[in-house]
Amino acid sequence: MDIDPSREEREKYGIAKETGEGNPIDPFNSSDVYYCLFLNEQMKREELWLRRIQQQDFATGLVIIGLAHNLSFAFRLGSAGIAAEPFNYIPYGKL
Repeated sequence: MDIDPSREEREKYGIAKETGEGNPIDPFNSSDVYYCLFLNEQMKREELWLRRIQQQDFATGLVIIGLAHNLSFAFRLGSAGIAAEPFNYIPYGKL
């Protein structure tokens, strides 16, 4: 089950199409970039994810999300009475 609406579907749920923005830090000397998440829009996404999960009948599940959502969504699940065990996967060799 895909709990996250596509960028094109987000507005149906009151979520902005763009939920963050980024730019290069020093495009002439580095490939480093910054990315700023729009907190209110990200919060709306997580609230929708939780509602969609709560509407399903299941014993276990796996949610694959970005690192920025890992702890906040685990806390949100826990507050809703859903046990969560967050794991991080960072493929350093590919970065």
